[in-house]
Amino acid sequence: MSNNRPTNLYDLMEETAQHIEERPLNYYQGTWATDASLVHIDNPEACGTAYCRAGWMSAIGMDREVHNDFLIQAYATSLLCKAGISQHDINSLFNGHAIYIERSARGQGMCESITDKKYAKSGAQGVRDFMAKHEKKLKRVRLQADAQGVLQPHVG
Repeated sequence: MSNNRPTNLYDLMEETAQHIEERPLNYYQGTWATDASLVHIDNPEACGTAYCRAGWMSAIGMDREVHNDFLIQAYATSLLCKAGISQHDINSLFNGHAIYIERSARGQGMCESITDKKYAKSGAQGVRDFMAKHEKKLKRVRLQADAQGVLQPHVG
């Protein structure tokens, strides 16, 4: 996927937010990973995989497309647990309804639909809000690729 790999968990999360913003047709918080054309049935440009936040973290961290829901959940959650982030905060970030909960908390109301660009923008904003809350913990976790190219966490 990329030659410039993130070197810490904070950078991985920023890259996740960027992917969500830059590829709104490949973002859907309602499931770990699914066919983008099934999510955006009215848009003929939708193709590839639509990932949630954890799905994008996993695809970037594993440097490949990932379609196994359990693997996505386990990989992304394990990275954040390694940073010492509470399961409550992790669940809030990865919640299928996170966009609507976060927008409501910011007083922004609902998005028009998942095809509205505000939806992907809100998805990225939720990642960045999480990053701001946990910046020190996220930056403390260094990432290094193993023999298969999967970024592995090292706390230091």
